[in-house]
Parts: sequence; C-alpha cells; structure tokens
Amino acid sequence: MTTEFPAWSVEDGVFPLAEEDRLRAALAARSITAHRFRAHEFRQHPEITTATIPRGSCYFVQSMSAEPEWRRDLFGSPDDFACSSYLPRFGPRLVNHAARFMSLGELCWTQPELARALGGLDGKLFIRPDDGFKSFEGRLVPSHSFEDWFRQIHMLQVPMNTRIVVGPSVSLHREWRIAAIEGRAIAASEYKPRWAQGAPDEVLRFAEECLRGADWRIRACSVDVAQTDDGLRIVEVGSLLCVAWYEADPLPIVNALNTLLATPAIPRNR
Repeated sequence: MTTEFPAWSVEDGVFPLAEEDRLRAALAARSITAHRFRAHEFRQHPEITTATIPRGSCYFVQSMSAEPEWRRDLFGSPDDFACSSYLPRFGPRLVNHAARFMSLGELCWTQPELARALGGLDGKLFIRPDDGFKSFEGRLVPSHSFEDWFRQIHMLQVPMNTRIVVGPSVSLHREWRIAAIEGRAIAASEYKPRWAQGAPDEVLRFAEECLRGADWRIRACSVDVAQTDDGLRIVEVGSLLCVAWYEADPLPIVNALNTLLATPAIPRNR
C-alpha cells in the first residue's frame, strides 16, 4: 500500500540554491508533489492552499497564515513569533531577556538615554522588530552610527509606530538553527561562524529543555541557540516554514511535517 503525502508549495529563489536543491531532492525521494512558483505568483495557482505545506518567504507564509483553514496549532501565526509573545515564556533563557519594547518613534527620542543605560561604553544597542516575520533585519547599532541606521530604516518606509525590541549587546560566539517538531530537535545546522550540518548534543538538549520549560504549543518551529559568555541561550524562536535551514538535512524535516499535517488539530486554550 502506497502512502500519499501532502503536497508542498515551494517558493523558488528565496534560500541558497544548494539548500533549495536539497529540499527538491528530499521531496522527490518521497515522491511528494511540489507546486513551485516565484514571488507573488502563488496567488495565481489555485492548487496552492493550506492543505499543502508552504515553504518560502515570510510574505508568502504570512499570507497563507491569514487563511481561515491555516493550522495555527502546527505552524503558528505572526503573533506567536513576536518577541513580546514568547519572551515571558522563555525568560532568562533568551539572549535578549533584558530587552525593552517600544515603538520606532520612541526609540528616536530616547536613544541617548537607552545607549547610556544598556549600551555600555560604546552605546551599542541591539535593535530588531518585535514581529517574528521581520519588517527589517536586526543588528547591533553603535551610538555613532545611529543616525545612519535610522536613515536606512526610513528608506525602507518602516512606520514610526512599528513595535521594536531594544537590548544590550551580547557576544554570540557560535549559533545553531534547530528544526523542532513536537518539542523534539529533528535536524540542525550551525550558521555562525560557519555553516555546518548538525549541532552538539548539549545544544539539541538545551533547545528541547527550553521548549518543554516554556510549555511551547506550536508544534513545528525553528529555535536558534547561541553560545554566549554565560552559556547557551536562545536567540529567537521562529517559523520553520520561512527561515533558512542552512546545512540541515531536509529529509527528517519533510518526514516529520508530512506526518504532522495528517494529525487532528489541537484546540488552542491560551
């Protein structure tokens, strides 16, 4: 008896070519149909629905998550992956557990005060959007280059009422991305300082322990873990569908997501 797996909807040109090739090979190895498209073309393909597993840009996955049939219990929503949503759950396990939340406009007139309070000698602050699908990339911003950074944000037309995260600079020596399904680490890749398949056992255990301790309910997610001066910490928790998998083996991810989509929905009482 042949098992029929759900189709995937895969946006091309989003991730490194080698990573996209590995996913293509993994889907072919399981004889899984892949509906392929580029950019906004998905709106022209009636076969691309929430009955398929989406893989692509934040814009694509966010658009799919707005559909009524979206399995939020499996894949989460933009609200679930906002820093302000998961910070209370993970607390001091997070790199940015001491961060402050504010609007971009508030940062503009409080930056000198924040730089003195959080930025150390060089006034360096880590700034990123609160939303998990990132309206701009997070980065470290020293006081002397704050105006240049703000001009770049202005050119991106980021609204002044955008909620952001502002925290102190933390040294991250190594970083790994872990694919977690049902609270278990099933694949991983180092992405800083180099790309390499896998992660040390203690990193995988740390990610799993953090998900259990946080009573995390999203059944498929990515967990970024860093080695800091104070030990292992979580950098962020994100959507598994629209983040790079780097050198992680895609086959266990494909197998787990196929199995997951066939399970009944779990009601959310949160």
